[in-house]
Amino acid sequence: MLATWPPQDTTSLVKAVHELRRRPVGVLRPDDLARLITQDVGPWLLPLAVRILGDTAPAQAAGGSYDDLLSSRTWPAS
Repeated sequence: MLATWPPQDTTSLVKAVHELRRRPVGVLRPDDLARLITQDVGPWLLPLAVRILGDTAPAQAAGGSYDDLLSSRTWPAS
């Protein structure tokens, strides 16, 4: 019998990340990218996230969190 992944008794975060990994990159929303990047899934998503950040930074200056995501993933920890 084959095991299912993710297991039914896993956390909602694991289930959500597993579902996001099955989506085409082109349909991922910024919050989807943030979740995947913060979970260390898909380092190849960083260039796409940087492009979205560049396109949306003026609007995000009013309180968005993309800049926090970018800095947390690109600057080494002290």
